[in-house]
Order: sequence, then C-alpha cells, then structure tokens
Amino acid sequence: MPRCVDLELNSDLAENGVQGFSFFQQRQISENENRRMVKHADLEAPIVSNARTLAKVLQRLVLARERLGEKIVERVPDVITRAGRLLLDPNHPLHKRALLAGERNRMTPQMTREALRNLFRGVTIQRLRAFRQRELAVARGYTLYPPTLVFHNLAGNLFLSGLESIILGMLAGGANLVRCSNSDRSFPRIWQEAVNSIDEAVGKTIFVGWWEHSALEITRTAMEHAHAVLAYGEDETIRTLRNLAPSECRFIGHGNRVSFALLDETDLQPKRLARLCSNLAYDFLIYDQRGCMSPLGVFVVSRTVGPVEQFCEMLCQSFRKIARRFPGWPFTLEEQATVAAIREEARIGAALALAKHHKQLCTTKIISREDDPFLLLLQPAQDFTVGCGLRTAHVWWASSYETVFRVLQKLRGQVSTIGVAHTNAQWAELALSVRAGRLCKIGQMQKPSLGWAHDGFLPLLPLMTVVRIE
Repeated sequence: MPRCVDLELNSDLAENGVQGFSFFQQRQISENENRRMVKHADLEAPIVSNARTLAKVLQRLVLARERLGEKIVERVPDVITRAGRLLLDPNHPLHKRALLAGERNRMTPQMTREALRNLFRGVTIQRLRAFRQRELAVARGYTLYPPTLVFHNLAGNLFLSGLESIILGMLAGGANLVRCSNSDRSFPRIWQEAVNSIDEAVGKTIFVGWWEHSALEITRTAMEHAHAVLAYGEDETIRTLRNLAPSECRFIGHGNRVSFALLDETDLQPKRLARLCSNLAYDFLIYDQRGCMSPLGVFVVSRTVGPVEQFCEMLCQSFRKIARRFPGWPFTLEEQATVAAIREEARIGAALALAKHHKQLCTTKIISREDDPFLLLLQPAQDFTVGCGLRTAHVWWASSYETVFRVLQKLRGQVSTIGVAHTNAQWAELALSVRAGRLCKIGQMQKPSLGWAHDGFLPLLPLMTVVRIE
C-alpha cells in the first residue's frame, strides 16, 4: 500500500519533524480502544512539527509540479477518474480503509459508501475536461496561468468538501498542500494514496499533513508559499487564516453556512407527495445534517395548517425508511441530552397549549415518536431559530411568502443551498436576496455536481492568474 508521503521524503521528514500520529501519547485508553486504534493507526496523516520542515516539503512539491510542466493538465482528469473508481470498488483495500476512516469520523459504512458514490459516480475523464474548459472559457481572450501551489485548510464535519477541494486544486494545475482537520486526518491521505497508486508523479504534487491550529508559524509558512488558499471551518477560523494570508495570496474562505428547503401548497398534491417526502428525507438524514448543504428545516407556505400536518406525517414515514437504509452514528451523551432538551421543551409547550389561557404558547408539535432515531417538529415560521442538526428536522409553517422572506433575511450571506420542489419567481427572488450559492431540486441538495459555485465562488477561475496581453 503506497504511503501518503513518498519514501524519499519519509526518511528526511522523520528526521526533521514530520511524525506518524501516535494515539498512545495523547491519552490513556482501554485494551479494546487500543486494538481499535492500532487498526486505524496507518490511516493518519503525518504530523508537521515545525515551519522549517514544511518549507522543505513545499520545495519538493513545487519541484514535482515543475517536472510535470503543462502535462499535468492533461494527466489529472484521467488520474482523478481512476482514483475515484478505486475508492468505489468494494474489493479494493482503499475502499475498505475509507470505511474505517468513516468510522473514525462517526459515519456508518452505509453513509460512507453513499458519500463516495455521490462524489465519484458521475466522474469521467470527458466530464472533467469539459468542466475545466467550460469554466475557464469565462476568461476567453485572457491568458491563464495555473497556480504554483494551492494550500487547503480543511474542516472535519464532512470529508466530501475536503476531497472536492483537493480535486479542484488538481484540475487547476497546481501542487497541493493539505492541512487536515483535527477530527479527520484520514480521508485526504487516502485520496492522496489513491492518486499515487494511479500516477506516482502526480501523487508527488500532493502533500497531506496535520499541525496544531496554534502553530501559526507553520500556517504562515504555508500561506507565504501558496498562490491560493482554500479554507474551510468556523467563521473565527476563517478570520484568523485570512489575517495570516499575504496580500498577494488568493484567499477563498468557506465559513459557517446553513441550508433549507422551501415548499408551497402546489407541492403538497397527493400524487407527488410520496416522492417529495422520500427525496426530502434523504436530504435531511443522509449525512446526519453535518454538511453545509444538509437542510436544517423546510419552510412550507400554506393558507391553513391542515395540509402541512398531513405532509409532516408522510414525511415522518419517509424519515423512518431512510433511517433504516442509512442508519446514523450513535449520539454521544451530550448530543443525546441536547436532543432530549429540545423534545422536552416542545412537549411542555404543547401541554401548556391545552390550557385555556395559554393558547398563544402553542408553538411546537412533535411529529416523530419517542423511539424514532430522529426528531421531527412542526412549528410556526415566526418561531424560527437555526436548528442544532443532530437529526433534528424542523417544518416551519408560514401563511405567506412574506413571512419566509422576513425570517430568512436574518441569515443573509449565510445560506449555502436552498432546495425546492419547483422553481417559481418567489423562490428565485428569495435565493438571490439571501445570497444563497445554490438553488436546486429537493433530493439533490446533497449531490452537487463537481465544480458547483460554493458560496457563490467559481471553483477554478479564482485559483488562476489572469493576464490581459494587449
């Protein structure tokens, strides 16, 4: 099995501060945990312990990129396609390692397989080349120069965004330095190994490592050498990284984002409701609401609440089917307590509503059962608050489009994806007004095409240097 770092690099880096990750230095663990961690030990990206070591890594990355020259642009689509097939092959060792990495990242094997299918199933050499040509055609008439080095600072909530980021850096034609997140040091390395097994020369243009967030000198070194930075994480992380980036560096930050679905009365027709509920349940539950495209709730515009309640009952049935097909990872005690508190608050509100003098407190109705592995709530839209995720889905009922507009204006610039059953003028206007990066069909919220406009950014062009020769 090829390693994340090539053998020539390994001995040098081991002497100069790049170390294999050791769980056993971090905390005391039981024998069962010990055996489990040994099984995962070779999945970890190496640790970069100082800026001097990283500078050597960067020199080798750039040299590897220079050796390939313009040939890298022609080779990369084939490499990406074939590497993706390796991860989809259930009999390949890298696929099995991906399933183990999914467990490390609190994803069940069913969800990990589905995530890999969603990312790689439609990837072909022809589509990748067409995508690259189509996007760069926007700059027709200009001369485009690929980035020398792209630095990826990844988040750990969902591994798909990290793999997509590296793939975009490869398609742009640059070398790629990847800093893994604290919670996922495995998937980027597995991808690098897949690339290396297909084309060792291209594999040498990728380095996957990890260092502490507090090691700002190492991060600053990465920034100083990078032509472009793709950063993912909490808003505070993005602000910190942006302040470290030199003025000449292209910095593209992806911070906290939320997603929603939108429906109106025309979508609640009995003939189409079963399919709609199935698609919406998939969007809600497939990744345990951990990605920025995972909807936290659905707004339903209806003059009366009756049709919305019927919709909720059918949606709950679809949730149960999806939960059986793609079971979620067990909650921690803290997560269980959070969901239990939300349920209890809703139960108290419903009980108070039965009292004669407290009808105005009727804000929430619990749709799901106590034994369901999810929580489904029906609420008036005026009671909207951003949900916590944790397989907790909100159906917000609004009697008018204006109510939905007013509520979502609070999240302007923070909305990633809006899912709709059909596109109408109101929904298109709303997506534009809240600056959502994507408006798509329900059922496709978790399946963006490679190269979608993440947070409104074109994926490749910002990584390039555009020159006008007159």
